[in-house]
Amino acid sequence: LFPQIAGLTMPAFAAGSIIKKLEDNPFDGLRWATKQPISGYHGSYPTEIMGVTIDGVNYVAYCLNHDRYGSGDSPTVGEYGVKVYELDDPALQSNEEFINDKNILMYMQGVLASGGYTGGGDSAATALRTRGSSRQLFNNRFEAYGVTKFAMWTLSVGQSDASKWSVNPTATYDASRNQYLLESLNQIMGSANNWNDWVDDEIYAIPKTNSEGGKWQDGPGPGEKYIEWEVTTGYFGNGKVQDSEHVYMAAGGYTLTPGSLPEGFHLEKLDGTEIKSATTMQSQYVNAWLGEPFRLVAESGTDPSSFGEKKTVATIEGKLQTGGLKYGIAEYSGSTKVQNYALVPENGLQAVSAEVKLENEVPEGASIIIRKADGSKNLAGAEFKVTKADSSWSTNVTTGTSGSISVKVPDPGMYYVEETKAPSGYALDSTRYSVEAKSGEAVEIKIENSKSVGLKIQKLDALTDEPLAGAVFTVEQIDGTFSTDVTSNDNGLCVLGGLEPGSYKITEKTPPAGYQPAENPVQTIELLKDQTEVPMIVYKNEPINGTVKIIKTAENNGDPLEGVTFEIKRRDGAEKWSVVTDENGEAEIELPADWYVITETDAPDNVEIDPTPHTVELKPGQTYELKLTNVLKKQLIIEKRDSVTNELVPGMIFEIKSPDGDLFGPGNCGRGEGIYQTDENGQITFDTMETGTSWVITELEAPAGYVLNSTPQTVKIVDDITTVTIRNDQKPGLMLTKVDADTGKRIMGAKFTFTIPGTQTVYTRVTDNNGVIFLDDLDVTSIVIQEIEPAPGYIANDKPVTVQLKPNERTDVTFKNTSKPGLRICKIDTDGNPVADVVIKVSKTDGQVVGEYTTDDSGIIFLPNLEAGTYDVQEISAPPQYVVDSTVHRVTLEAGKIGEITLRNSIKPTLRIVKVDSVTKGPIEGVTFEVRVTDGAKIGDYVTDENGEILVTGLQAGVNYTIREIATLPGYVLDETPKQITLEANKVTTVQFENKAKSPVYILKLDAKTGKGVPGVRFRVTRADGSLIGEVVTDSTGRATLTSVPSGYITVTEIAVPDGYVL
Repeated sequence: LFPQIAGLTMPAFAAGSIIKKLEDNPFDGLRWATKQPISGYHGSYPTEIMGVTIDGVNYVAYCLNHDRYGSGDSPTVGEYGVKVYELDDPALQSNEEFINDKNILMYMQGVLASGGYTGGGDSAATALRTRGSSRQLFNNRFEAYGVTKFAMWTLSVGQSDASKWSVNPTATYDASRNQYLLESLNQIMGSANNWNDWVDDEIYAIPKTNSEGGKWQDGPGPGEKYIEWEVTTGYFGNGKVQDSEHVYMAAGGYTLTPGSLPEGFHLEKLDGTEIKSATTMQSQYVNAWLGEPFRLVAESGTDPSSFGEKKTVATIEGKLQTGGLKYGIAEYSGSTKVQNYALVPENGLQAVSAEVKLENEVPEGASIIIRKADGSKNLAGAEFKVTKADSSWSTNVTTGTSGSISVKVPDPGMYYVEETKAPSGYALDSTRYSVEAKSGEAVEIKIENSKSVGLKIQKLDALTDEPLAGAVFTVEQIDGTFSTDVTSNDNGLCVLGGLEPGSYKITEKTPPAGYQPAENPVQTIELLKDQTEVPMIVYKNEPINGTVKIIKTAENNGDPLEGVTFEIKRRDGAEKWSVVTDENGEAEIELPADWYVITETDAPDNVEIDPTPHTVELKPGQTYELKLTNVLKKQLIIEKRDSVTNELVPGMIFEIKSPDGDLFGPGNCGRGEGIYQTDENGQITFDTMETGTSWVITELEAPAGYVLNSTPQTVKIVDDITTVTIRNDQKPGLMLTKVDADTGKRIMGAKFTFTIPGTQTVYTRVTDNNGVIFLDDLDVTSIVIQEIEPAPGYIANDKPVTVQLKPNERTDVTFKNTSKPGLRICKIDTDGNPVADVVIKVSKTDGQVVGEYTTDDSGIIFLPNLEAGTYDVQEISAPPQYVVDSTVHRVTLEAGKIGEITLRNSIKPTLRIVKVDSVTKGPIEGVTFEVRVTDGAKIGDYVTDENGEILVTGLQAGVNYTIREIATLPGYVLDETPKQITLEANKVTTVQFENKAKSPVYILKLDAKTGKGVPGVRFRVTRADGSLIGEVVTDSTGRATLTSVPSGYITVTEIAVPDGYVL
């Protein structure tokens, strides 16, 4: 119950800014140790979840003033609104309310950074951890909100831990959880109690320096210079300067936008990709606080100093996981004061940006301040040696009465600081400390000493030697009464001073989170009275392994995806592994507990790769399941149909290419890239189509008996299955189709005669690979058809048939043949033509050879009367222009029926070598190349023609060849880098080489109206004294190159133009 306050009026507030109770909170498991609320508070500890919506943003609200009424606490006060401010808003800095609340807001930032609740419900609450710990803090949002509130309040009244809190014996909340939550409260407060500044919510681009402290470095290309920037974030406000205290970047990347760069400079990624406009760069690049680095490159021949001073290189924009804390000042006009609020936006992300500037100035002076102390006591008389990292400079200094000494160093860079003599009464600290001196800054390093006798204990990772925090040790004096527990700090150290001389036993009591107990947990040491150095005991721990299990399924249908490759690497990039999903779409790997970045790197052809990196924390002994989906690439079905009957028609040959003219795929019929033939059912299916791409399909050759439909059809891939139907009109004439009487399958290789009645005119034809014969231009009314030779393996149907023909129409006739029992082998090339003289071996599956047989002129082998069973068919030899297909094909025969298998032979591949100028891209004639089998025999030397090309035929598919330039033209630099290529069957494989001209002059001639290049223009190039250097003529692109031009001033004169142009 709250006291009634007379004379209060209801507040006025902005619409939509009312602080409201969002949910009742059942959590009442903790109480203040004195059984009374914090002094001044109006009642017990309510933990109702409060919130407010301001300008469309939802905030979780925490009341700041426990000795005031909150929104809805009192019927007299009622509900009231708040106005939201950024913590660095200038309007706040002199505001009395903010000045009073500043300390508790600072603690609240520490609580949020240490695992406090920022909204998002149960799923977000269960994911909360104190930084550097893997312990789950909460099971749901009610626990998270209540403990966060208690931590903030307790810190605000001067308590540094949870010792004033205890489990509430009368709690109605789950008793098994309350002690656990008390430990969560203590863990959060232990991390948040030393907050002494606001979060640095900025993003920074920091240039790397070379060994001499300069920014410009050689590379990445010949003659180039570059500066590399690292993108990182600021620190949380607890005064620490370790990497683990950085603010995390949000996933999804940051945006890098180039500035207005002078000519001769460009930005690029580390892989060399040029950045020309606003580009999304990877965030959480190696660690959660790092972004993808980038470079400014001064191109070959460009003086880096010409960039100028303090010019904008780029701007960067991104989002940070700061918690986004805001201050809500009560809008209340009553006679009493009410609570203000800490407001946390539910997404917890903060938009940031920074301007990257290059300051090409001479580095200013740099200095290092060495401060020597024993706790809060400054120590004079400590002597130190300061040495530059490359040992090129050193000096000796001594701390003064203030306990510090300022050392001016010759230039910025890395330095080592070593104590050479301890202050009187203290033991020497022999640790070598590293410190980076920065231009124009005084960098301070504080070095602690303990009274002799002292002891240091160091805890390290057994694999990496990285220091480990959080290890607890018990230090006991043997035969004495002294005993204490100490915990390793962020440097992995425990430092004890003021010990009595004697023997001590050190026992590892608790290993760091995620690590196994030390192999030798107990060590002893003898501390001497007059020790000159503090001795150190080192413990190393092995991390506890966990398992990462990746489950990959298709987004379209949920089926498991086999053959997807993932790279798994430590977040710091130190180690990486590769795994591939199995037939169940799963991949598992056992790894040490750590943070990892998992990225998909490869997938089957019909699967779209998802390159999104996933950062995961693997806990000791945990199996971390990462469930991911991929989108299957779309299917494109192209089919050929009769425009009259709508029946599917086999044998269409067509081209498929992009609107820009890029051919799709290798083709399937031996006619080169992008050219395909439909199958025996009149269809072909492509299952690797990218979503959103467009393709142009054009029929090149119609099936026999049909009119060519050469109209291109353009299709955009949107649906899972896209079908393109090309319809053809029938061509007037006679079309004979030969089919199997039982299966309806079309039969190749049957010979027919066509006789015109009353004449001696006879046509003899053989059915093609589609089982078709087509005769056109028949100016007769009837014709007699007779099968004179059946296809091998079939019984002849030799009865003559008279067919009546109609003018300007197509007449179809079908002949059926009954097959003989046996095996029929058909051999065709990639165009569907029969291939004779191919030797085929037929064997039983137990290895027993039936025999070797040769295809006839129809490309057919027929083996009658074979026993029922399974047979292996393998090609042994082929004519020299074909590639032998040594694949073993398996076919099963049924008793009394024919078994058939059709095999294709590939034409041997061709190698195309292209030589161009590296700048103009124009062809270069007369360059000599050597071609040889890699690690094998030389094939020959070849010279480029007027098109800058060489075609080498008769090579083998699947063989790797090395191509090397061995002679070039005068005026060009020989490209000595060989290239290797593996040739594919039925394909012209192109390898392009570029030559750089020596001391070149490039001339580009453009049409003044169209802007296009003008060919055939002759130019004369002379020295300043008029002597001739040479003459050149522009090529088809309007370009001309003159090489080996001497240094000095030159004159370029146009002396002849083609017809239609004025000189």
